Amino acid sequence: MHEEVVECLKKALEPLKSVHAGWLEGSMATGHADELSDIDIWFDVEDEAMDEVFSAVAACLEKEYGIA
Repeated sequence: MHEEVVECLKKALEPLKSVHAGWLEGSMATGHADELSDIDIWFDVEDEAMDEVFSAVAACLEKEYGIA
């Protein structure tokens, strides 16, 4: 499921010009994640676009996983 969440976020944020980069850290980045691992994901975002980015993340998680 971890990879699906990352892909959902990637699809939601990739079209936004205010998002300059995204990367994984932690166990997913090193290939040691298991089903109990969290997702350490970072995005480089323009400060003035934070509301737009948070809305895109929330929409992705709500649509795909029912998380609001």
